[in-house]
Parts: sequence; structure tokens; C-alpha cells
Amino acid sequence: AVPQEVTDRVTEIQEMLRSGELETGVDPVSGALLEAAAEATEAATAEATAEATATP
Repeated sequence: AVPQEVTDRVTEIQEMLRSGELETGVDPVSGALLEAAAEATEAATAEATAEATATP
């Protein structure tokens, strides 16, 4: 059984998605990353790569 608090949180998130208060960064029809989300992903990847290759 799923705890009630988990069910409540999922319901809250679904309501936020419906109202537009929460965005996924993914086009709902194509599944493609939206421009801002794609840019953020690229920036985070570049930063993580730079940190991983930096010498102390």
C-alpha cells in the first residue's frame, strides 16, 4: 500500500502541472526538451564536466 502522504503529494504535483504553476521543461506532444530546459541541461553538463576534470 502507498502511504497517504505520498498519494497526497502526487495529487498536489498533478494539480500544479494542470494549473501551469509547475513546468516539466518537456513538450507534452513531442516529448522534446523545451529550449530553456535544454539550455539548463547543457550548462549543468558542462559545469559537471569542468568540475570532474579540474585538478586540485
